[in-house]
Amino acid sequence: MQISVITKEDLEEFKNDLLEEMEKILKTHKSKSGQQSFGQIPKDKRWMKATEARKLLSISQGTFHKLKINGIIPYSRIGKVCLFDYDEIVKIIQENKIHNGIFRS
Repeated sequence: MQISVITKEDLEEFKNDLLEEMEKILKTHKSKSGQQSFGQIPKDKRWMKATEARKLLSISQGTFHKLKINGIIPYSRIGKVCLFDYDEIVKIIQENKIHNGIFRS
């Protein structure tokens, strides 16, 4: 039976190699898609139910409901189902972007 000893340096090297590989994968994925998307919803899906839209925004059900009731998040209603347009939600996110007081020209 052979015994192998793993040192702290070995673990550090493994960690660095793993992080480099993950960076490469993320850069490749980002360059293929053209842009980084929000949440877990694919951009080619135009209409979403409330649960999907909430996940996209990463907000609670109560916050989402308040935004919907106050007219901040537009929706279409078919019967009892509310549908939310992906592009409209992304537009809202872009319009409400804050630069922490740094003015850009």
